[in-house]
Amino acid sequence: MNGDAGRRVKEDRVGNVNRKTTKAELAHLRRVVEEAFPGCHAVIGGHGDYGGHRSPRVRTISFRLQDASGHFRSNVVWVLPDQIGHLTAADVRTLVDRSNARRR
Repeated sequence: MNGDAGRRVKEDRVGNVNRKTTKAELAHLRRVVEEAFPGCHAVIGGHGDYGGHRSPRVRTISFRLQDASGHFRSNVVWVLPDQIGHLTAADVRTLVDRSNARRR
């Protein structure tokens, strides 16, 4: 029996894979946050930041808005990696409003 056979089968299995966010997706997130909230930037965190036990999934990305003086202007917003590349400025405004308990 070939020693690589077991490894190859294991690598071919997909199962429940939580993919990582790419650098391009994170750059897109930063751009749409700055477009949605001029004068603020996104402080981006991962699963363990901001209380990982509260995140919906392991590979979830979180962010908060921070203004130029260093004050946070939002609660934590959780976003799945699959959604980041498709976010618009309007989507970000809605997500931030919901995190701050303001319904649109």
